[in-house]
Amino acid sequence: MGGQCLTEIQSAPRFDLEIRIVAKYPEINMKFAAFFSFQWNLGEFMCKAVYYIQNVSAICSVSTLTAMSLERLMKGKCGKRVNIEGSGDRLLNFLINRVYPKVRELTNDRILIDQPNTGVMGYSLGGLMSCYAAWTRSSIFGLAACQSPSLWWPLNNTTLTDGDFYFINHTLRNQSLQQSRFPQKILLDAGSEENKLTQSTVEAAIKISKIPGFTMNRNVWINIYPGSSLN
Repeated sequence: MGGQCLTEIQSAPRFDLEIRIVAKYPEINMKFAAFFSFQWNLGEFMCKAVYYIQNVSAICSVSTLTAMSLERLMKGKCGKRVNIEGSGDRLLNFLINRVYPKVRELTNDRILIDQPNTGVMGYSLGGLMSCYAAWTRSSIFGLAACQSPSLWWPLNNTTLTDGDFYFINHTLRNQSLQQSRFPQKILLDAGSEENKLTQSTVEAAIKISKIPGFTMNRNVWINIYPGSSLN
């Protein structure tokens, strides 16, 4: 069993990487587009920052795929899965306390990073992260776009197949996070064929719209794309 598990650990992330590489690596599209452009139009800051962004994206993508594959393995091959927890707060603190000041320094404060002009956007687990960032740090993020957010996360430790929907069942219900909120605009979207993900995205938007300070189609929106399995 141990040898089989080791083989699966080594092969599962590689398989996921091969299947999802184009979708998971936005820098590939950026490099591909560069072949058809003869000048850089994104400014000096992006010229210097693009390689850092690409490396961070690559590291995060590979780490996420490896963790998901390991979790799948522990559930299907080696008995009870390991308890893999997120580090969303650590990442957000890093962005706010380390990245923001560096951006301001490199741009001589030319980029607006006050709350009404600061947004967060992500897809899948990144979509969940965007929702979490906006909801737990309304003084920082005035805008959020949560695309096909993985609101099912994390997997239930008992059934090992069902999602706990922590953001909906716990984060949105946290009374301390519903009070003294800064004005925000939040968009959630998903494809109509994403099953539970579609349902949970609609449910999250409805729950947010019922919290004081939010109104559907005024500062919280839900878009469902008909016939699409992705937003």
